[in-house]
Amino acid sequence: MAHTTSDSIIKMLKQAASGVFYTSESDYPFEVVHWKIGEPITTETIRQKTGTREDAPVEVIDLGEFFNPEIPDPDWYGAEEKAEAARYRNLMEILKNHLTNINVYRLGEIEIDIYILGQSKCGDIIGLATKSIET
Repeated sequence: MAHTTSDSIIKMLKQAASGVFYTSESDYPFEVVHWKIGEPITTETIRQKTGTREDAPVEVIDLGEFFNPEIPDPDWYGAEEKAEAARYRNLMEILKNHLTNINVYRLGEIEIDIYILGQSKCGDIIGLATKSIET
């Protein structure tokens, strides 16, 4: 893996995330997250950085559980859905190719804040944030 600066990773993510939505009961855009903290990601750090209540549930899942690139697009996908799925895959590939220790953090209930975070070579926390509505 070539050394990529945090700024170039952020630029790649911003370009790739433009117009891509996470679909649940509602569609939410992906926003790029960049925290210069130089320490490992913990649920405590995430709670502090996001202002999440201390008693709010936090679920940590592996990126592979959240996004499995091996799952093919459904047969019923038209050209638009296939293009959206390809852009989504590209977004996840950028994360996997440029960050380490990537996990998905789901904070809260019903209106769930989702953070897909990893670390850059210099220790910055970089990733994506979106929201999932699950009633």
